[in-house]
Amino acid sequence: MKDYIEFKEFGECEIDVEKVIKKFTLLHRIFQWRNEFYLVEYTPKCKRKLKVCIKEKDAKEIIKKLNLKAFKDDLFVNAITYVPVG
Repeated sequence: MKDYIEFKEFGECEIDVEKVIKKFTLLHRIFQWRNEFYLVEYTPKCKRKLKVCIKEKDAKEIIKKLNLKAFKDDLFVNAITYVPVG
């Protein structure tokens, strides 16, 4: 997944949306905190491997094309996690 991300020291990272969509698995999540979106990748042992801030437009495109399901957090009211169904 790192091959498709142009990392920046701060701000939103540029991603190749089509390639990210092809590589997206059950180990990946889109995390939303208010108006900020993050692409998160976990290891099979549930340790966070990657977390980068991405553009809202890119996040919504990934969510729509992969039909990700939204889960609201009861503790953090402004947090939503989008996960693959299946």
